[in-house]
Amino acid sequence: MRTVTIALLVCITAGLCAASDRGIAIRPDAEGQFVYEDDFSTPKCLTDAFLGNTGPEVWQEGALVISGPNRHRTLTWRFFGDRTITDLQVTVEQRANARQWGGRNLLYASTNGIDWVLVADSRQQEGDDTRWQTEPFVLEGEEARQFTGGDELWLRIELDNFSGLETIVSNRVENLRVQLTLGGPASEAEDTQRKLRERWGQVRERVGWRAISVDAADPPGDRPPHYYRDADGWLVKPGQLPHLETAERDSFRIQRVYRPDRRSPLGLACFVETEGPEELLARITITATREGSRQMRVLWDGEEVATADAASYFDEPRTVFAALSGGSGVHQLEVTAGDSGVVVVQEIALAGGESARWVARPPMPQGRRLEVLAAEYLPDPPPPADSQAVEGRHAQQEAGLIFAGLQRFYEEHEDFGALRVYLRNPGPEPVRIDSDLRLNGRDLADHNVDFETSEWDARGVIWHRVRPRLLQPGECAEVYIRFRRRPEGPAADLSVPCENAPTARVRIPYDAPPATIDYVVASEGGDRLYVYVRPRAAGQRGRLSAIALDGRPVEAELHGADFADGIALAVADLDRPLEPWSYHVVGAQTEAGEWVAAQFRVLPWIFPRSSIHVPSEICGEMNMNVGMWHHRSLEDCREHDIFTVTNTDRMFDAHERVLFVMGPDEPDARDNRGGGYNRGLGYNARRLMHSGWGTLVRTQAPGAGTWVIMNGTTRPLNWCVYGQLADVACFDPYPINFYGADHSFVRESLDYVRRCGAPAPLYACLEAFGWRSGQGVPGNARGPIPEEYRQNVVQALGVGTKGLTSWVYSAGAGGWQINDAVREEIARMNALIAAIEDELLLGCPVDWASTDAGLVETGVVGNEAWPKERVWAGALLCGSDAIVVAVANHIPASKPDPPRIEPARDLTVTISLPDYLRDVEAFEATPEGLQSIPCEVRGDAAALALDEVVSGRVFVLRRRR
Repeated sequence: MRTVTIALLVCITAGLCAASDRGIAIRPDAEGQFVYEDDFSTPKCLTDAFLGNTGPEVWQEGALVISGPNRHRTLTWRFFGDRTITDLQVTVEQRANARQWGGRNLLYASTNGIDWVLVADSRQQEGDDTRWQTEPFVLEGEEARQFTGGDELWLRIELDNFSGLETIVSNRVENLRVQLTLGGPASEAEDTQRKLRERWGQVRERVGWRAISVDAADPPGDRPPHYYRDADGWLVKPGQLPHLETAERDSFRIQRVYRPDRRSPLGLACFVETEGPEELLARITITATREGSRQMRVLWDGEEVATADAASYFDEPRTVFAALSGGSGVHQLEVTAGDSGVVVVQEIALAGGESARWVARPPMPQGRRLEVLAAEYLPDPPPPADSQAVEGRHAQQEAGLIFAGLQRFYEEHEDFGALRVYLRNPGPEPVRIDSDLRLNGRDLADHNVDFETSEWDARGVIWHRVRPRLLQPGECAEVYIRFRRRPEGPAADLSVPCENAPTARVRIPYDAPPATIDYVVASEGGDRLYVYVRPRAAGQRGRLSAIALDGRPVEAELHGADFADGIALAVADLDRPLEPWSYHVVGAQTEAGEWVAAQFRVLPWIFPRSSIHVPSEICGEMNMNVGMWHHRSLEDCREHDIFTVTNTDRMFDAHERVLFVMGPDEPDARDNRGGGYNRGLGYNARRLMHSGWGTLVRTQAPGAGTWVIMNGTTRPLNWCVYGQLADVACFDPYPINFYGADHSFVRESLDYVRRCGAPAPLYACLEAFGWRSGQGVPGNARGPIPEEYRQNVVQALGVGTKGLTSWVYSAGAGGWQINDAVREEIARMNALIAAIEDELLLGCPVDWASTDAGLVETGVVGNEAWPKERVWAGALLCGSDAIVVAVANHIPASKPDPPRIEPARDLTVTISLPDYLRDVEAFEATPEGLQSIPCEVRGDAAALALDEVVSGRVFVLRRRR
């Protein structure tokens, strides 16, 4: 008996892929009834059903069973015939234990094996006395009606265990019964392409059965010219780009989807030339698959001429016909998709035009050599001294510092940096920048560091970007090359080849530029531009003499142009408002005639206020305007008057309220390659470049920006490597929960990240969790008290933060859902930010504020103490009419006990005033709005006398009206 059973299972296992061919044929009795039942006493389910993510072990005599930690085991039955299903009843006898063992059973139904509806879920049932959910699944009556009217019924049973651990049996399915009532013969679906199919044969007969085709069955070297659409919309030859997946083993595959390693082509195009107005028909042969596109599109000269459904449970050939029109000349035929499904093209055939022939993509008209607007080597700024942000300077493991060797970064930071080159198309024709840049006479790729073997200080390139590559007349591009350590020698020689223009060449000395563009922001309407220019070294003099936008001079009011205040501000009223989300290059000229420049993106006029995982329903009461982390629907956003973010996989269907597309969380914390984070540093940055992530967001979700949160437990060199990666520079400091750090770490790290990402805006992700053990917080750590959270927000604002989120809301992660006091403080700080949102969005940090509170010893619990400000004051210049001042009291580092806070009393905050902003009045920003306070102005300084600072306070000085 045992031998027979084993033999049976071997036979079944060998035939699993085919299951039971196409399914179970419906053979009704004389009364039009059909019944299928399986009590699983035999293993017939292993051949009657299609198995997913499982093998024959799912069957045991008498039941389907699983135990933990098995996930998502499925069996799918297809019932098909030639008569209409008019009524049905499905019953599944099942048992699952979710409470103790993590078991969950689900029943789905479908009419085509592609579009599934969940009709029953054991987790929605009350458990019995032994905590098993045992009610049968029943599909009948009105609920079943949606699956009638056709000649097929598909059922899927899923057995899932979400425990993550080994368990005893947690799921059982003991019987499946299907009863169908059949009507008359099923009517064939209307063939919407019948007339074109007939016309195809007629046209081919008329031209002597002649047709031309691009056929995957032909040898690769013998195929007509064809092209794939890349992330930025450009058409390239198969194999032309190493990171674009164009392998043509047995088909041409395209998919509108994001892949983390290699880009998927978004379309397949070919070009046909005709000599006159001839009737043309196209026949596209595809293989429909389960992952197929539901919105395959055929385009002729950019206009849609046909659509199709390319999805099928069984792989099967399908043909799509399209009528084409047009006169003599070269026309473009393209196959693409409107969703994330794959399109597997076997052949594109054309018939009808006697003169029609395949041709290569027409060459671009010759363009002019690109103009070099500015070329700079940007050395990394010096890391903050005497700070928890220091890597290796005080190598204490408890303090979270690991790589003692990186302490040389302090003396050698100028040897680490990036090249930035800005190019403008001065001619009347578009110019395309090629992919093969050359540095010092070699391909740029030859300079790449090896993440497995290269040391942390290896000379070479980590990642690079050209944005954009296609320059319309008058447009500008940025070439950005991020080094780990710069190549040897006094200068870099960079060649930028172009497809239709002479190569642009530039020599860039490894010297710091005389000034940098520190922050750029357009006004709410986009018609006024604010440009903050900072001298490279503190105390350095010179003069700002001119401003340019996209290579053209613009008239601007220059404030503090002599850099006497440590910063110069240019304010330009623009003839044409800048479009939201558009990229531009702003330039600044010194009196010595040197130009510096920076690319910036026009972001919406909003200071995002959010918290990760926060429900949309409470965003209003929390004074939040963004639903963070999880994607929210457009309807949800409108109902709660919020924006949302989405992840990379959903960028292609981002709606109008999607503000940002999130990149991988803390990618720098996942760079461990070759035995250490130092060797692997930048690994995921390069992957994001090769995957085309930023380019895809720009082209597929043009109404959204890119956002990556960097990790708070990694080091300054990481922030330099990742700072320029996304449209915002964002950082997550972990000062409280993890290593009991000095709270000044918040301002020091965020200020450093801001400089690494300049002129992009800075966002902060602050800590608001840790009130429940075992949620990723060490046992000797804790979440912040309200005073600590407020103080950290105030510090973040004082160094120029333009967006705020926090980790995390949900109680399951120990978030502020379970801490009412911090919940209230978060809501209050969001309200305070909303009261001064305009000033904060305009503000650029300036070293203009100080207090007379003296110094205090600060540091990490149990290690390292440094004298720092007893009360810190940070200032923002907010256009030419306002200054924001953030004042934070020292709260000592402590873990796990809450700190003993000593309020600072009877202190004075002094703010230096530039000569163009002397007559000011003062206000304190509160959750209830601005409240007028006394302010004493004496010459070039204003003084605020404060009776007390417990945690943090924020003030605004405005030009007196």
